[in-house]
Amino acid sequence: MRLPAQTGRPTLAVPKELLRSCGFSSVVAISDNGLEYLAAILEELERDPCIHSWQGHLARTGDSSGIERVRVLLEADQAQRPTQVFVYVGVREDGGIEPVGVAAVAERIRADFPYEGFPVMARAYVRHAYRGMGFYPGIVRQRLDYCVQEWGSRLRAVHLGSADPVVWRTVSRGASFSAPFLFVGTEELHVGKETHRVRDFLAFTPNFRGDLIETLDGVSEGGDVPAPVQAAVDALRTYVLSGAKVMPYGELVSRIEASRSAGWDAPRSSRPVRELLAFCDAIPLTR
Repeated sequence: MRLPAQTGRPTLAVPKELLRSCGFSSVVAISDNGLEYLAAILEELERDPCIHSWQGHLARTGDSSGIERVRVLLEADQAQRPTQVFVYVGVREDGGIEPVGVAAVAERIRADFPYEGFPVMARAYVRHAYRGMGFYPGIVRQRLDYCVQEWGSRLRAVHLGSADPVVWRTVSRGASFSAPFLFVGTEELHVGKETHRVRDFLAFTPNFRGDLIETLDGVSEGGDVPAPVQAAVDALRTYVLSGAKVMPYGELVSRIEASRSAGWDAPRSSRPVRELLAFCDAIPLTR
């Protein structure tokens, strides 16, 4: 395999020692003309016992094979929600390339989600020969950079969900990324007849986090706040700053619902809060 000519392809930030150990001069992200490489990855993915949402699509691709099968899969993905797929390939000194993995960024959590600026990191898969070596943090970083470049000031938060403990540990190391990921709760992922518990993370932009905290400060600054309202404000602040490990999502929702009887409807009165809760319910997080 050879790499089709194109300028401006992102290069993954991975250690030079890792590249040398694999015989690569670089690892690049292909966002077009990568069907042949993706076909090779899908052959391995289909046989893999791992949990991956594409496996359900692959089972429904019928008699198609090779590149045609890739097209069918991508068309099904796009029908669900606009999605940018990246194929990651290692480039050898002689110009030959080797498919390493695949990952995607979806524009929305669902096609009908009403708010912009909440892209979703999805579909990540690293081939067995390159698993556990240190490529995945670079794949996460490249997609985060893509989200920042693509959405700019419209970006609110980036979502990632996974059932893999290795992924949980990787994204929890906030210093590795431009925006730290925060554990916000769990969901149930249905793949075929099986149901898996997925952990969900959000990487808030500083502006969105600031908008949320400013809203909460505004509720409290007048003093003499009813106890249920203050409890909801405190719960939201804890959730935004510390996540579901400290403030479980179900408890957060319960406190917000209790505050309505005391005169504060958080989603109605604050667009940032409304956006955050709508996104968490769209995942949907378990209450």
